[in-house]
Amino acid sequence: MIEQNKKQGCKHITKKMATQMAEEIKIYWEEQGHIIEVWVERVSDGNSRDYAVRSDMQNGMPSITI
Repeated sequence: MIEQNKKQGCKHITKKMATQMAEEIKIYWEEQGHIIEVWVERVSDGNSRDYAVRSDMQNGMPSITI
């Protein structure tokens, strides 16, 4: 998982953090025998700098099995 520096006072998710998390999620589900599509989107809420990880999973479970 993502290891954050304890001194980092970051209250937002950067694009780099979201991209890394998306890759880790995709790898996890591939190891479980599933194929998922994962992407990163910028959260547009005023002056927000957050990014979100999105996927094609339904109810938290992949829909395609290898």
